[in-house]
Amino acid sequence: VCILNDENTQQIKNLACSSVWGLGRQTSAKLKEKGVVTIGDFLRMERRVVRRDFGVSGERIYSELQGICVYELGTTIEDVQQSIMSTRSFEKTTNNLSELESAVAYHVNFASEKLREKKLVASRIHVLIQASRHGDFFMRKGSSEAILTLPTSDSQVLLHEALMLVRALYDSEVPYKKAGVVLGGLLPESQVTQTLFNQEPSQKNTINL
Repeated sequence: VCILNDENTQQIKNLACSSVWGLGRQTSAKLKEKGVVTIGDFLRMERRVVRRDFGVSGERIYSELQGICVYELGTTIEDVQQSIMSTRSFEKTTNNLSELESAVAYHVNFASEKLREKKLVASRIHVLIQASRHGDFFMRKGSSEAILTLPTSDSQVLLHEALMLVRALYDSEVPYKKAGVVLGGLLPESQVTQTLFNQEPSQKNTINL
């Protein structure tokens, strides 16, 4: 067990990535291929890159090494919920952008309430607007994801990101049947905005699916 504080951060940053529990042999080898050898090197990576290449578990280790508490003493990986989803099909298809935005806004508010109830924050938001799976438009691009600069449970921040994704996805020719959001990369809200190393936040990345 190592307690991170202002006195030992430099020493921690000089340790090899392989010395960190959770960064096993394969992960350390993959990091080394990218020129990432020490914890300091690891912490200089952008959060979105860590998430993309090493998944939720890698991102959580990244947060812990920044001084952001992800796992309270006595908890396990299974205790941290993976995602919160809210989706619903429309009674009738629609190609009206305002209706789609209203539906997504409802789902964002519902999901962010659940986040706050569980004292969690999301580090990414996934939006879907899809046609009926039985029609000709089902294979059209219908979902997109944004990685947030800072994890949050703020409804307004999440709504802003969600609506930008909706507008980027929207196709006036598509008769949409379903809309929803998935909040992922969940972390406990405690100390999320304070890091021992005071890193600059990573840039937001948007992924179309």
